[in-house]
Amino acid sequence: MSESYFDSDLLDEKEIGRFLDVYLYKRLPKHFKAIHSLQRNHCDKNNQFKGVDLTVQYKNGNAVNIDEKAANKYFDKNLPTFVLEVSFINNSNVTKDGWLFGNQYSKTDTYLFCWGKTHKSNSQIYFNNIKEIEAFSINKQNLKSFLNKYYKLNNTSYIQKSVEALEALTNNKFGDKVYLKGNKGPYWKVSSQLNERPLNIVCPKYILEEVTDYKFIIKEDCLDIYTKALNNKWVKCI
Repeated sequence: MSESYFDSDLLDEKEIGRFLDVYLYKRLPKHFKAIHSLQRNHCDKNNQFKGVDLTVQYKNGNAVNIDEKAANKYFDKNLPTFVLEVSFINNSNVTKDGWLFGNQYSKTDTYLFCWGKTHKSNSQIYFNNIKEIEAFSINKQNLKSFLNKYYKLNNTSYIQKSVEALEALTNNKFGDKVYLKGNKGPYWKVSSQLNERPLNIVCPKYILEEVTDYKFIIKEDCLDIYTKALNNKWVKCI
């Protein structure tokens, strides 16, 4: 029997957003002096549907729109991947573009991919129960350029590649995933247990690190920020 996590996901996202507001965003201006202000998008549903959870305003007048994505169903499981949504089926049984390539999400500049740990596992995610969040800050265009460079997946090709992936998944006798290239790295997968039947690209964290600008380890008592040195090794920002 298929199901939908839509309502519980919204509750999780709200609680995760509260945690990020208090323990990440309020601390960021101390580390990045160029930041003027941060504004969460509470009321503008139009912008929310276009992929804007929060906007960072800089002192030079520039702004960056952030879309927060959390692996909320896999908190406490040390998930080594993250899911990139390519398409899903809506309530009218119509296939719609997901947030990776969909024009609807045109205002997103940066993704914040989040993995989490809780004080009390196997319970509903709520603000006071979140122990730690690991987050990757990834520029949307850099991610798409990476997918195009190494997997020939882009705004033009993704529809045909989605069709081919669905056919391969339907006929796959060896499992429920089809790799984008070779036999390792990102792979196509359908979450058939969900009503929305999303077609996703499941991407290993080590691949996402290639296009990650900053890694954050967010806790109640501290915020650790990492960026890449010239040797491409992660170093902690002071």
